[in-house]
Amino acid sequence: MSDNIIKKKEYKYDAFISYRHLDPDVDIAQKLHKLLETFKMPKELSKRIDWKSRSFIDREELTTGDLSSAIIEGLNNSRHLIVICSKRTKFSPWCIKEIETFRKIHGDDKVLALLVEGEPDEAFPDPVKQLKSRQKNEVIDAEYLNDTDDEPLSDNNAGEILAADVRPSKVKSPDFKGYEYLNREEIKELKKESLQILKQKEIYRIVAGMAGITYGDLKQRGRERRLKIILAIGTAAMTALSIFTTFMIMMYMRALKSERTAKQQTALMIQNYADKSIENGDKISALLIAKKAMEYASNKMDSIDYINAENYSILTRAVVNEPYSAFAEIDIGRESPQFAIVDSGKKLAVIGEEGDIEVWNIENGMFDKKLESDKFFVSVTGEENSDNVIGITIDRKIIKYNISNSSQEEIGSSSNSRYSETVLTKNSTCMIGFSTYTDKSFLDIWDIEKKEIVYNKKFDSNNKFVRAAHSNAGAHITYLLDDGSLTGIDLNTMEEKQIAPPVSAETSRFKNMVYNEKGDKLYYTLETKLYAVDLADPSNNKEYDLGFYAGSIRCSDGLLYIENRAGSKINITVLNADSGETEAILKGKYGTLNNFSINPAQKEVVGSWSDGSISVWRDITFNTTADNEIYKYIKGIDSSVSARLKFSEDGKYLINSNIDGTISVVSTLGNTEYEEFSGELMAQSRNYRYALIKNGLKLSIYDTLEKTETAELTMPEDFDIFYTIYAVSDDAGTIAVSNFKDLGVLFVDTQTKQVISESKAVDFIIDDFTMINDIKFAQDNKSAYITYSNGEFAKVDISDGKKIQDYEGADSSIDSIILSDDDKWLAINTSDRNTFIINAESGETVHKLNGEAYALDESSGRLEVIGTLNDDIFTWTKEDGEKITSTNNLRQGLLNRALNYNSISPDKKYMLTSISNGDTVLTDVTTGVFIKSFSGEKKSFGRAFFAGDSSSVIYTSAKGVSRLEKLYNMEELEKKAENILRGRELSDEELEKIGKSK
Repeated sequence: MSDNIIKKKEYKYDAFISYRHLDPDVDIAQKLHKLLETFKMPKELSKRIDWKSRSFIDREELTTGDLSSAIIEGLNNSRHLIVICSKRTKFSPWCIKEIETFRKIHGDDKVLALLVEGEPDEAFPDPVKQLKSRQKNEVIDAEYLNDTDDEPLSDNNAGEILAADVRPSKVKSPDFKGYEYLNREEIKELKKESLQILKQKEIYRIVAGMAGITYGDLKQRGRERRLKIILAIGTAAMTALSIFTTFMIMMYMRALKSERTAKQQTALMIQNYADKSIENGDKISALLIAKKAMEYASNKMDSIDYINAENYSILTRAVVNEPYSAFAEIDIGRESPQFAIVDSGKKLAVIGEEGDIEVWNIENGMFDKKLESDKFFVSVTGEENSDNVIGITIDRKIIKYNISNSSQEEIGSSSNSRYSETVLTKNSTCMIGFSTYTDKSFLDIWDIEKKEIVYNKKFDSNNKFVRAAHSNAGAHITYLLDDGSLTGIDLNTMEEKQIAPPVSAETSRFKNMVYNEKGDKLYYTLETKLYAVDLADPSNNKEYDLGFYAGSIRCSDGLLYIENRAGSKINITVLNADSGETEAILKGKYGTLNNFSINPAQKEVVGSWSDGSISVWRDITFNTTADNEIYKYIKGIDSSVSARLKFSEDGKYLINSNIDGTISVVSTLGNTEYEEFSGELMAQSRNYRYALIKNGLKLSIYDTLEKTETAELTMPEDFDIFYTIYAVSDDAGTIAVSNFKDLGVLFVDTQTKQVISESKAVDFIIDDFTMINDIKFAQDNKSAYITYSNGEFAKVDISDGKKIQDYEGADSSIDSIILSDDDKWLAINTSDRNTFIINAESGETVHKLNGEAYALDESSGRLEVIGTLNDDIFTWTKEDGEKITSTNNLRQGLLNRALNYNSISPDKKYMLTSISNGDTVLTDVTTGVFIKSFSGEKKSFGRAFFAGDSSSVIYTSAKGVSRLEKLYNMEELEKKAENILRGRELSDEELEKIGKSK
């Protein structure tokens, strides 16, 4: 800095406020700015220190590496620097530069700090910590350090740096992790407390530091001033009795407002519980809790829009389910929960927290009944085609219950030891129980009707029982011993027969076995071998070399599914059970596959992994060259090592025991209404009706209202389709296709399939990196706009491809172009995340905005821009400026994105945003509330648009497949929720969990 700047004594501002443009720092900085400019400084002090009642605050977030000239000028002309300090401040290079620049100009004794979060040592940036000691009259006084209203700063430098402290008590707590871990409502409440502390107390500390007097002195002067005002008001009040009446009315209105605010906070809190229930896979509870939350809602509430949007979000995510979505959670409060599917797959028998056998309805997750008993049960088993369950008590008694008539009878008891596992078979007339709890393992077979053990086998401690398999047909079991031997038992005759002799291999006890559906063949694996045993005719036994180390094995519909441990990445190999030929390979992941199960109604597989996740393989292609990747992971489930995965026999439901002692019920079918068709979504007409689908070289136009294909044509084989941009006109009569090779655009008649024209509207210098980034048809379908990566764009005539109007380009690449409904306005979005609003007729740029525009709307009589700024939503009008709506769900992730992949509904109420993992999120524009996500093909950019009359969304859902999916309105969702709940209400226990009562 030059000497004449350093010696400058006249100041324009009392203070320069330095802060990060993040919540809550930004609101506290703006509040401080307002308080400083409205602060009533005592007259004698105002004259002495030349109080300007002006402070400098930069409302724009810097995007370059250097401070702007306006910032430098503000620092130069400010008497003091106030630094808003939080845990995030030290990570801002611009805040650091502002502090360092101010110190160079003015020295150290004019720097003040305002503490928002954290302790001084972690919140103060290094330039603040390095400040030299203050003059005596500016240090924090004893009153501050011993203030009874707030805890004094604990940092050793507290006496050297003047610091106001606006931290609420919760923020000061050692348990407080940070604002980044809070939701919007929690941040809002804490921020409100901080602003109150600043207004009522800490503003005096800041101003005292600026005025060079003690905090106590300034506050006393403030009290005296306020007392004079109060006396004046009191004198005037004596002359008008009406003031008392006005006051009482105000108090009444305030009481109503306070009650409304309390109910509002209650509704929001309860909705938060509903959100968490969805995350945990308990969507039934979410519906019940959301219904309870709306009992507190009122249209007069300040946050009613947010509450309504959140309610719509909860119902959408709880009612509309993709295949393999958890929808109910049964909390039994026990580790390693056991269950049995009974009553034709309609009911689930579990052991409750108090040791009773409970029966739950699988379809809606409702509690049905408790089988009353004075016994404490430790296990339960049953068969799906029966309404009987067998429970075993802690004192080894075996009780049979009928869940239909609640009758019960004692079968007997295990005299030796408690069974470690039991299985019902042979139409529930036979129970197999085995124990591995002691050195002397044993196997019992019970005849349930006769109430007696018909087979008992005790095993030597040197050759213990390992595991058993039973046939679904119910006539045969096989058990494995430590020595690798396999022994089969005919359940009709109880005759034993050795199936495989002992082996000397160290891995002999790791044999895995399974029966086929008929129960006449047994398959088992040992290391890299597969053995097929014909129980009726051993001469038909076969041996196969797998070529990989085998783990668990399952059989379904003539196919063997074998865990493939050939490498660190675990796969599942599918073999033909008769020939041993490989039919398919299901690609897994790194880790340990604890368990897997086959859907008996569909060729679908689920697997439980060591990291707690449960994967699904769906739409399996039975071809050894096919890429059968994991279709999805089931959300809201944390599986355990000993997880039990079991499908209902009709394949509609999957039951899983979780690591937290809960049981999850998963719908395998889902209830989403959609249509799928081959091809990837490439573009959409501006009127939302027509979608352009690409399947190889074939292009099709799909009418999303009529749900029919209106046209198709084939592109030339030599056409470079990788970098191609597409567009379709509102009448579906024309499509536009860019040509990467010569930067041309072909306009093609969809009915005649003839090229109308080719536009090469490039009269500027191009290089190898120049590309066409977007094409948009005008409303008249006779012209189109083309944008380029070098910042140029133009309007061309479709009939001859010639340029109609040339516009002044941008300094950076134009990613996309947005048009108003009447084509009067257009917005170009550039790669540096700026939006330029342009008069389409004159070509004049009238506004430049930070962010990316999604829509231009002039329906209200004034131009409104809706878009995104970083991960937040903004709306802008010339009259009101920019309004930011915070949202934590967009998470776009990439710095440079093609915005023509995003969409906003015709009524401008909802926004679709493609995020970096290929998914698309649906967000409420007004409130920023996340509604739901659409899982698309896992590419960097997904494509999704509102379709037809906006009652559906079209997107690429998987490789080579697009989906037109219905969006339900609130009335439809409420009806579906009623059908699901069927009159169920929250129980007293459930109400207690959310802090409410009936």
